[in-house]
Amino acid sequence: MQPLPGFLRDIESTSFWRTVAPWLHIEAQGNDNAARPSPVDGAEVSRAEHWPASGYLQIDALLDRAKVYSLARAVAEIRSRAIHPTFLYVYDEAWGAADALRPRLSSFLGADFDILPDVWAWHIDPRTDGGGWPIHRGVYQDVRDAAGTPGLVNVWIAVTDATERNACIHVVPISRDPHFPADLTNLGALDDFGLALPIPAGSALVWSANVAHWGGTCDPTFGEPRVSMSFTLRGRRGLETGTPGLRLPLSFRDRLDVIADQFATYGERELSAERNEMRWAVMVSEMRMAARLVAASKG
Repeated sequence: MQPLPGFLRDIESTSFWRTVAPWLHIEAQGNDNAARPSPVDGAEVSRAEHWPASGYLQIDALLDRAKVYSLARAVAEIRSRAIHPTFLYVYDEAWGAADALRPRLSSFLGADFDILPDVWAWHIDPRTDGGGWPIHRGVYQDVRDAAGTPGLVNVWIAVTDATERNACIHVVPISRDPHFPADLTNLGALDDFGLALPIPAGSALVWSANVAHWGGTCDPTFGEPRVSMSFTLRGRRGLETGTPGLRLPLSFRDRLDVIADQFATYGERELSAERNEMRWAVMVSEMRMAARLVAASKG
């Protein structure tokens, strides 16, 4: 079943997205749309040196308040049109958040780390949503190098304040995980070992892709939504995933293709197969496959 014509016309149009959030940009030329990271302080470097033992790290003030406010406004506008917030990644500023990570993470991932085509955005309203995603790991095979440093990490950025009342992230530190590293497919009884990690808007959590994690539950009397976004990064010694890193900046078409792939991968966690986003993702996949077959036949 094809997506509704109006939906298809809109999401494939840069004009539509510029109307949704005119304060953001798409393929802007000559504008500085990258997020400006705060300087790396000594305490953060110290935490980074010890983080492999716990498997996670907090980065304070990755993005300034003005930047996250503009992203949160965009998510609100996207949702007001009954469109999933992962379409936030059509905008330059969403990818600019990845640029802000380089000076903060290069000391242990390497300055040439890859940004993989693995992103998502969330809007969780405690008044209507029970909580975040259930417990899982990003990868179920050991991602550490010979020195014990994770080469594949997930980055979760709070676009609004993430608290224990609106489903902040919970993690099981590796040092407390009875199943690490020998039995990573086992998630049994890990809730008892979890830590809640509330963080303010603009800060980020980074964890080894092996760390068990989940979104917490919501307090239905709390009125502040939790908006967040994520990236997956592969270090220079990282696990060979068979997936090439992205070459930024992406064109608008490439951004749409990445977003479509995310719905194919994660969409069933939040969306029914009949949602326009899911139908559109199937259509994009089929069109790309047809284009490859045509190119192969000409080769």
